[in-house]
Amino acid sequence: FPYTTLFRSPTVSYPQAIKTDEGKVVVPAGSKINPLLVTRLSKTLVFFDGRDPSQREAVSRLMARGGSTKYKPILVGGSWLDLTKSWKTQVYFDQHGVLSKRFGIRAVPSLIYQQGQFLAVEEVPSKELMK
Repeated sequence: FPYTTLFRSPTVSYPQAIKTDEGKVVVPAGSKINPLLVTRLSKTLVFFDGRDPSQREAVSRLMARGGSTKYKPILVGGSWLDLTKSWKTQVYFDQHGVLSKRFGIRAVPSLIYQQGQFLAVEEVPSKELMK
């Protein structure tokens, strides 16, 4: 393939206990929890730069095929409001690159989807998304 797929574990470590307001421990100190073992990622996350016409067009076509029931578009640059209005579906914005850093995104467009107990982070060139 002309693109790269990396696998990431969404496992979170809790060095300190998580307690309810009443003091009951719900997550013991030292626990490691992979949320994908108890829930599923319901949509493929699509990270892209809305300032790049080829990426914008590719994701627009992807959304037209699968819509908001299958994909969640997330901008790393550009106007989420303009695209939300234009596409008539919610477009999200990766504020300060928090999600990109968390998922280890190195290039956009990138798709993130569940593969068993891991998240697959797939870098896909715009022209491949349009197929």
